[in-house]
Amino acid sequence: MQSSIQHRTQPGLCKFFRIKLLRASSDEEIQQILEGMERQISGLKEDLLKSIWYMRGAVSYADIMQMNNRERDIIGKIIKENLDTTRRTGLPFY
Repeated sequence: MQSSIQHRTQPGLCKFFRIKLLRASSDEEIQQILEGMERQISGLKEDLLKSIWYMRGAVSYADIMQMNNRERDIIGKIIKENLDTTRRTGLPFY
């Protein structure tokens, strides 16, 4: 399990996380850091699940989780263009 986690994360992000925790001056500050990260994770998951819904099964949850930020941005752009086209043409959006 540990090797798959290291494989999927960027080493710099883990280092940043540890430094951030080490610099915290109290348990409450650590709790705030962790709660903030939980909110970020929840927001990311919500955005990814919305993308999956808009892609209508063309992308699975596992697929989108493996994508990098650039690829996710491209999918977001495609979704926005398709929504704009649907609104402009008046075609139904399923």
